[in-house]
Amino acid sequence: MGLEGKATNFGMWEALKKRAISEWNGQEYKKACDVLGIEPEFNDLYQRGAADEQHHHEQKERSKRITPYSNFYRKASVLHDYDTDSQKNILIACFPKRFGEKGVQPIANWEDSHIQYLFKKIVKYSEKIIGKHN
Repeated sequence: MGLEGKATNFGMWEALKKRAISEWNGQEYKKACDVLGIEPEFNDLYQRGAADEQHHHEQKERSKRITPYSNFYRKASVLHDYDTDSQKNILIACFPKRFGEKGVQPIANWEDSHIQYLFKKIVKYSEKIIGKHN
């Protein structure tokens, strides 16, 4: 990138920083300061942006943990207790690294009673982790 491109980019980030200050937007202000490599003039706003960024990251991580259990629970909630083949298929489909053929704990050859027990335990854990209460 030539000097002209850097100047234009600098101008864009400087304008973003000014807008972030006028709107008191911590995330945009922090990002602009970081990209520009400058000390923040408004430390409270910068810290607010850092806190918002951390919160967003935590929410994203939580969502990654919950999604497989949410998908499992949605599928599991329509099954009958005695439908062991479907229970096994759902466990493998939702948690292939755990219960799949090459998973840590392959369940393809487990007895029905063991599948049912495991299935019920994971349903209960899913309820807990996604916030469902029966």
